[in-house]
Amino acid sequence: WTRLLLIVVCALPILVSTAFFSLHHLQLHSYVLTSAALSQIAFAIPMGLVFGALRAETGSLWPPFVVHVLTNIPGAFGGPS
Repeated sequence: WTRLLLIVVCALPILVSTAFFSLHHLQLHSYVLTSAALSQIAFAIPMGLVFGALRAETGSLWPPFVVHVLTNIPGAFGGPS
């Protein structure tokens, strides 16, 4: 039980922040569930897990911030978003 509790205690903040991170991206689609919005949420969920894991591993917000910026660069310059 102790190991399970440790896993839940470590994973729960990452899962909650991932949910908020992915749902926040609905704002870009005026909170309407279009296919584009669902595609973006489908991309944001695993990215949120990656960002959370990076934060947990490094203890810093800089690594997930840098990865987020790098994933946004193609869309910022007219590439696929």
